Amino acid sequence: MLFAWWFSGNLYEERLVGIEREQFHHDFSVYSNSFTYNLNQKIDLALSLYSFVLADTDDSRISAEFPDFASMLYSEYPGINAVFLAPGGNCTYVYPKSGKKFFDRCSNLNKISTEKVAELDQKLKGRPFIIENATGESPDKEIIAVKPVFLNRTSKDSELWGFVLVAIDLPEIYRQSGFEELSGFSVAVKDNGSVIYGNVSTFENDPGIYEMYIGDKIWTLALAPENGWNPFVESRVSFFRAVTLVLGIIAVILIGYSFYSYLWLNLNLKKKTGDLEKAKREIMFRDMAIESAVSPVVISNMRGRIVYMNKAALKLWNLDKRSAKGVYMPSLFSRSEIVESFLRGKARSESWTGETKAFVERDKFTELYGSFSAVTDNKDNFYGVHGSFTDISALKYAENALYESEYKYHEIFDSVNEMIVVNILTSDPDERYSGKIVEVNNSACENLGYSKEELLSLRLHDIISEDSYIKIRKHYSRELVKTGLVSNEIEIVRKDKSTFPAYSKVRLLTLGERKYALSLIRDLTAEKEARKREMEALKQIEKNIARLAALNDEIRNPLAVIVGYASLNEYEDSDKILEQAKVIDNLINKLDQKWLESKKIRDYLLKYYGISRNTTDEDKGDKNNKEQ
Repeated sequence: MLFAWWFSGNLYEERLVGIEREQFHHDFSVYSNSFTYNLNQKIDLALSLYSFVLADTDDSRISAEFPDFASMLYSEYPGINAVFLAPGGNCTYVYPKSGKKFFDRCSNLNKISTEKVAELDQKLKGRPFIIENATGESPDKEIIAVKPVFLNRTSKDSELWGFVLVAIDLPEIYRQSGFEELSGFSVAVKDNGSVIYGNVSTFENDPGIYEMYIGDKIWTLALAPENGWNPFVESRVSFFRAVTLVLGIIAVILIGYSFYSYLWLNLNLKKKTGDLEKAKREIMFRDMAIESAVSPVVISNMRGRIVYMNKAALKLWNLDKRSAKGVYMPSLFSRSEIVESFLRGKARSESWTGETKAFVERDKFTELYGSFSAVTDNKDNFYGVHGSFTDISALKYAENALYESEYKYHEIFDSVNEMIVVNILTSDPDERYSGKIVEVNNSACENLGYSKEELLSLRLHDIISEDSYIKIRKHYSRELVKTGLVSNEIEIVRKDKSTFPAYSKVRLLTLGERKYALSLIRDLTAEKEARKREMEALKQIEKNIARLAALNDEIRNPLAVIVGYASLNEYEDSDKILEQAKVIDNLINKLDQKWLESKKIRDYLLKYYGISRNTTDEDKGDKNNKEQ
């Protein structure tokens, strides 16, 4: 078993190393691509020089324009040591001047025959060729890209003008390609079997190999971990071996435990059988309790078909057990969408509780209150829908009657012309609620200019004057608590701060532990104004009666003088004068009679309306009138 464990660890290690190498090869290909791109870019600059020469081979033009053109290439493309133009194989133009040393070691270019140069150029299809180890120094410093320039190349009489050359700084190309960033890895570049960058040992340490097409040659890039591939997978292999060792130990333990468990289960089988029988009896008793429950219980399968109804449910829907099975459960309830939501899986994690109607017969239903829930196991597997309910028909009837009674109460309450205000007593021990208004009718809202919501946010002192509130706090509150009924005249304050007199009749109400004052308030403004007008009218009547008494005296005195003169002096017309004097006296007597009647009315009004009398002129006139 230990051998198998160790062997499997070695196989796993080999597999991980292979995977790591493949991933490494994929991840580090970016460095080979970058190196190939950067080096070929510099090599292809020889083509730019080639195009510059072909534009016009006149020596004066080249002498004038070459420095600027070469300076542009030199500055825009880091990694170039120098650029040359070699007409006839001789270095005539060089930039910068210090770069001539690179060409001095390529002086054999003018010794190559034109035919060989043409053959090589045709073989490379116009691409530059590369001269390595140009300086004769270490092999990884510089290379030179060379491109021959032919005149009249399309004709048979083509002429070799010379060569254009680009000296390339390889260390700068390595830096641009990111080789210096590869810490922990050794990097080497090989060309035609010779290592031109890095160490030969890199190719001996099982590296990742990348082939790169550089100019007319194929170079090889090798990348290898300095410490080999095993450190990359060592931790995972160690973890694998630790896990497999633990699993092996656990397997041995489980085998032993399984054998022990077999013995233990065999010994305890009879005990478990007894427990199972006990559980069956408990389930039987539970089923009996559900079956005999007063509340209807309904259970459906996952397709919504009834699989169980207890006796109360069968009685409610007037079914037997055989006819109940298979009935579509949503069709039994007015809230069928609730059951269907459970069947569609939209509400299986929650239960629903509320009111619904049971369709027991055509056009007949029973009000129910209960709940629907999903029937699931401990793994949340869905098996059906469970519903249990209580018949609330009598309760709904009582609620409807109560609602109707409450509606009538509010209709009567709001139709009363007087203002009705219910507030917590101002003597309430809790100052937060003292005098708080808890109910008002429509008349109170209309007369005070508030909405009902605004009034219910106020207290009693907000709608009555300060004097009236002080009077209520000091006197009427104690009297109300003592007698249960009190009436008084108060001053009401509207929302716009205007006031009006009112008569308030207050009754004490006790609801729970709190005492309330129910006030029936009547606006006295119209009555006060009518009373004022009556008082003014009565005073005017008093004045008119007094004036009438005085007027009688003023008429009778001249009339008596006329009668006396007519009686003493017998004139021809004395009889007519006396006759007319009698007529006037009768009219005055009638006025006296009406005055007496008015006097009685005046005395009644004085007695019950309390009009004050002016005892000077009026009483004197009254006294004279009585004497006559």
